[in-house]
Parts: sequence; C-alpha cells; structure tokens
Amino acid sequence: MKIFKILSQSFLRKELLGKRGLKFLILTGLTSVSLSACNKADYLDIDAGARPALSAKVKFVNARVSPGAVQFWDFTRQVTSTAIIRNGSTPGYLDTQYGKVQYNVTEGTGTTYKASYLFGGSSIFVQETDKASFAGPNGPIASYYHTLFVVPKLKSSKLNPGNTDSLVFVYDDLSVPATGKANSFC
Repeated sequence: MKIFKILSQSFLRKELLGKRGLKFLILTGLTSVSLSACNKADYLDIDAGARPALSAKVKFVNARVSPGAVQFWDFTRQVTSTAIIRNGSTPGYLDTQYGKVQYNVTEGTGTTYKASYLFGGSSIFVQETDKASFAGPNGPIASYYHTLFVVPKLKSSKLNPGNTDSLVFVYDDLSVPATGKANSFC
C-alpha cells in the first residue's frame, strides 16, 4: 500500500492523472491488493490432515408434541444415526452441511418429510404461506455450533400439507460466562 501511495502522489505532482495515469493507478492498486491477498496458509495449501473441517456442528432436538422419534437430514443425507425421541437425549453436535442447507425431518424409519425448510436460501426471512415456502436468511456456518429444534407447527399449510412440524434454527454461544452470570442471546 505504501507503493500505491507514493505512485499516486508522484502522478498528482506531475499532473499525469489523465486517462493513462488513471488506468495505471487503478491497475497498480489492484495488483498490490491482489498480491497482498496471497497467503501460503490458504485452505488448499495446507496439508490435508491439518485443514480445519468444513462442516457446521449442529445439535438436533425433538421438541414435538407427538411421541414418535425423528431422524434429521441435510438435503437427502441422513445426519442422525438413531432416531431421537421427544425431549430425550441428543447425540451431541454432529457434522452437517454449512451455508445454504435444506434440513428435513422424518418420523421413525419413514421417508416422508414431517418438516422441510431451507436455511440460508434467502436474503430476508420469508414466512411460510399458502403460496410461499419458509426460507431463512442465515444458514449454518462452518466450524460454528448450532441447534435445530423440530417443534409442532401452529398452522397447517396448503402448499406443504405433509409438513406437520416446523424447524427452529439457532446459533449457540458456547463461551463461558463470567462468574455469577449467564449467557444471553442479546
């Protein structure tokens, strides 16, 4: 950046900031920025064994009214190895897809989705209606911790009549609070 500053001052002093001078300044600036962005520790330059995992950590919780156990899926891949019972113990944080993800829930060993929602697929929050499916603006972030709750749906949908449940996705804060204090979401 020092070179860019010196070159720009020299061009301004010589009043060469015409079309050629401006082009040269822009190219010099872009080149210096791109060269400063080069880093030997880029993800693909690191030995495969030392690369951080590119997956989101998600804990799945069954908070449905129905007593049936559920399985969780990201897109078409089953994430949970055993069905999770209502208000029962969860398998802890599991690796799932990050970014734009469609999470689905099936009951028991069935394959019919009881809930299916896309997270990270919208620039804004889109409420489910009879004409539009739910879309959440924020999906899971790689190497962060999250919790996905399956809860009873309050209103039925004509668009997705098979979806009898809803999904609530939250980001978890695992930092240790100060003594005598509790973590808050604010």
